[in-house]
Amino acid sequence: MRTLKTELINHRSMELQYENSSYNYTDRYSHICYKQLETIHEHDNVPVLAIYTKLKEDDSYRFVGTTSYDYLFVGNASIVDSIKSAMGGDMEVLNEYHMFNSKLTLFATRMVLRNSRAVPNIGDVYPCIEIQNSYDGSRIAELSFGIALNDNRNYLSFRQTLGTYKQRHLQGSRTKLVNVIGGYVNSINDNVVDFIHMNTSNVLTTQTIVTTLDLIKTMGQKRHNVINRHIADIISKNRPVTSWDMFLAISSYTATEKNLNAKSLLENVIESVVVVPDEMKRAAANRLQRAA
Repeated sequence: MRTLKTELINHRSMELQYENSSYNYTDRYSHICYKQLETIHEHDNVPVLAIYTKLKEDDSYRFVGTTSYDYLFVGNASIVDSIKSAMGGDMEVLNEYHMFNSKLTLFATRMVLRNSRAVPNIGDVYPCIEIQNSYDGSRIAELSFGIALNDNRNYLSFRQTLGTYKQRHLQGSRTKLVNVIGGYVNSINDNVVDFIHMNTSNVLTTQTIVTTLDLIKTMGQKRHNVINRHIADIISKNRPVTSWDMFLAISSYTATEKNLNAKSLLENVIESVVVVPDEMKRAAANRLQRAA
């Protein structure tokens, strides 16, 4: 029988146990079981693992899909704890939010750091670290950065514009990871005033507004209607709609979005309309290149 790969981050604290042809893993977030499959008649091993998940100890496992034996397992708590241990002494988590998809196979957590920057007319802007991971191989573990304001009601991801720090990097040198996290956070704080100024000044064209709202409509009529009301209210006051307005309108909705895939897509839409300072892009590109 082939064995499930277990090249895990911080593997000594992981508890992936093999028993009765299944692999079980439990952490503070959820429970997962990978079962070996067999054919009914010949009892031949099938080269995929069945996935069963549950949220709490007292819940019953439910079948949610399959994954390959070549899938590289990384526990959610393991990767979160690894990132926390790599934060510099001047970084402290203010709030942490996490969510799953309906199958409990896709996980995301966002850590809002205390290292805020006060911006005139905006308030405190907090750098954020976001981690995504999957238990079915649909997405490799990755780390990205963003900003939050208004008690985390408005969040902006920099996944597309500044890139992501992927699983192969997360399993590398801890010192390198410490430098990457600190560098990103410092770069965001150093440039956030310019970033906000650029986006509060960047007026969107009518075509951009229509295209953006049409794209949101493909994700559901309700999402479109709620966000469209925010934009329509601005237009009714004869005010130009800026990138910052669009960010606030969409992010106000994503703050309560329960569908993790839809949440990520909406955050990508926000990124497509905002302007990011070149200095932030250059700094991110250099960090990703050094991490490769």
